[in-house]
Amino acid sequence: MRLFNYVKIYLGVTRNELMNLENDNKILVNGYKEKLTYKLKDSDIVTVNGKIIEKIPFSYYLYNKPRGILSIIKDSNDSYINNIDIKEKVMVAGRLDKDSEGLMILTNDPVFVNKISGANSSISKEYIVYLYNPITDEFINKMKGEFIIRNRLLKPIEINKLDDYSFKIILHEGIYHQIRKMVIASGNRVKKLVRIRIGSYNIDDISIGNIKKISI
Repeated sequence: MRLFNYVKIYLGVTRNELMNLENDNKILVNGYKEKLTYKLKDSDIVTVNGKIIEKIPFSYYLYNKPRGILSIIKDSNDSYINNIDIKEKVMVAGRLDKDSEGLMILTNDPVFVNKISGANSSISKEYIVYLYNPITDEFINKMKGEFIIRNRLLKPIEINKLDDYSFKIILHEGIYHQIRKMVIASGNRVKKLVRIRIGSYNIDDISIGNIKKISI
């Protein structure tokens, strides 16, 4: 973890407060001043104003996001942060758009968030997709073909037809509205989209709108 993240998370300071501490030489690593971008080792001892900053335990929650809830922190009733009962200030690992529902992981661990949601993440994510129009062989073949979104060639997907109007799909990357765009380009429209798995974490028996604390 970078020094600026370590201090910001474990002290709960704002960016301005962090910069003031840095400018006043109040942040030290093993007794020496380091750049805020310094990558900490497990053996490093960080002090702020002469006090050792101890790590706090990270928390992880599985959340079955309902449709209509935003995956961002916002001062509104439809923000996920105002629809959960968690004491910690948590971030989303694996966002879903407002019209989608299903599994998100909430945590105060920024390294874990980047592992799940970072630009180079290859963690698989599985969805069940319900369509307005019947699924044809032509549709399946198009979905398995090559797609370019935002000037990026997408990685191959895994798709399995469930019935005439629904299928399972596994992605190995996360591009904004990827599934919806692929479905439209393949000649159909998404009626309902539910994420059921992120990596080894499954939605299991978590009912819509509820959370489950986990260990990793």
